[in-house]
Amino acid sequence: MTFSRSKSITRAIAVALILNVFMLGGHSFTYASASFDGSATENVVIVYGNASLEHSRDTRNAEQLMKLYDSLRIHSRIVSLIRVDDYRAGQIQGVTHVFLYGLAEENVNASLGADLRRFSGVIGWIGGGLERYSDYGLQERIAVTGYSNQFTELIFGPGETDDRNETRTLIGETLHVPKLAASDGQTVQRFGWLSDGQKRYPYVLHADKLWAISAIGENASLNDALSRILDQMFDVQRSSWPNVLLMLNNVSPFIDLERLQSTAEWLYEQGVPFIVELRPVFANMEFKQMQRYFEVIREVQQLGGTAVLGNLQGWYPPDAWNTDIERYSETNVTSPEDADVLIALSLQAYLDARIYPLAFTGPMDLLFDQEYVRTMSYFSTFVQNGVWKGYVSDQLPEQAWAGNYVSDKVLLQFDSSNDWEGLQATVERRKKDGATFDDFRNHPNKVSFDESDIASVSGEIRVDGQRVLYEKMVTEEPPEQPPAELSGVNRGIKQTMSFIFIIAGLIVGLFLLAFVAGKRIDRKKHLR
Repeated sequence: MTFSRSKSITRAIAVALILNVFMLGGHSFTYASASFDGSATENVVIVYGNASLEHSRDTRNAEQLMKLYDSLRIHSRIVSLIRVDDYRAGQIQGVTHVFLYGLAEENVNASLGADLRRFSGVIGWIGGGLERYSDYGLQERIAVTGYSNQFTELIFGPGETDDRNETRTLIGETLHVPKLAASDGQTVQRFGWLSDGQKRYPYVLHADKLWAISAIGENASLNDALSRILDQMFDVQRSSWPNVLLMLNNVSPFIDLERLQSTAEWLYEQGVPFIVELRPVFANMEFKQMQRYFEVIREVQQLGGTAVLGNLQGWYPPDAWNTDIERYSETNVTSPEDADVLIALSLQAYLDARIYPLAFTGPMDLLFDQEYVRTMSYFSTFVQNGVWKGYVSDQLPEQAWAGNYVSDKVLLQFDSSNDWEGLQATVERRKKDGATFDDFRNHPNKVSFDESDIASVSGEIRVDGQRVLYEKMVTEEPPEQPPAELSGVNRGIKQTMSFIFIIAGLIVGLFLLAFVAGKRIDRKKHLR
């Protein structure tokens, strides 16, 4: 299970409030997200091989699968995963793109082959196995002539046949990579080459609806080449995309709030909008430190900071080995420790303090965690933050979360409290290079929970449809309360005590008068 049900709600809250500060250096990147722009309508299915991938202790294939998933989510509102052994007829019906990965050693799925023959969208075949589906019309113009473990160099240029400006990059040895060949050079487009030092073969071939991509991998050059091919497949122009999104991570009541405030002021002076990742809070709101925290975040919003809500600190990935067992013990009972309950409490706490989170952020594993299905339904935008922790599960298109996805490839990330020098140097360098910094509020984002809605519309924040301003919260002094009326018994006691005080005062006064008079009589006797 995602949360230990034996822990009390108090402990869960305490764990969620603990600040775990870690350094996230700035990432370089060259493109942003069509999905984030809200312009993406593509629905993508990945059919992948290796039936034991989900439960495999060797995570290398899974890591490549998740990198592919991340690259495709940049372009698509929905990306779902189906193992080839589990594929059933019609599961790619209605989607725009199908990608097949890791099928070189898998048995042919006849239902998949028949659906691919009829499919009218875009097919991306990554790696080997294409020749196994030759009976379904996938090798009419593109063929696999063999496999090689000796490809060590990627040759890639700006166009499919433009070799004048091509670049050569060593990629290390690759395993079981298909040797692609075009059967009709006039109608098949080529993008790049893979070389073994003696002979080279096309890196990518494109004919009609089929794109054959020979390899993906951990090498940065292969990743960049794949991203450029995906631009072509999704018909995206990089030059039209925003340049930089700046993000401050791990903002909580326990950090140096003065440093956060001074950082926000400096970014405001530089004309740089930014994102602040807020830790969930839902207890001890009356404490002075919490009130100070809310005050600073409101000022950060005024200075161009846009809030997003981070994940619970007590979360850890589900154990994939126990997933099947737990499916039989699921109930519809809602626990106060459930993620959706805690996240909703935190959203309400921030909203009450006039702080407006516009997205949810965390590692990609959250998109596959069944206990986060309701939590993810609150948000139209997810910001990938943190490395993938090793969890993935199959999802049909109707099960996959649909929304705007922001990959960490498009973020410059910094720690909120102890990376001031790195942030300042990076911002100044980017500005010198001509970069522009994108405002998160200018993109369509919406958060809906309980009966409340927070949305960004053309740079404005709206709560339940009403435009809000980033003003400071004014705390009104409580009006003076009239004295409470006394009961009959209390009035009697008050009158009695007043009478006693009056009598006591008279007695004391008479005593003083007698004392003074006696002194005067003694003085007269003495004078005589």
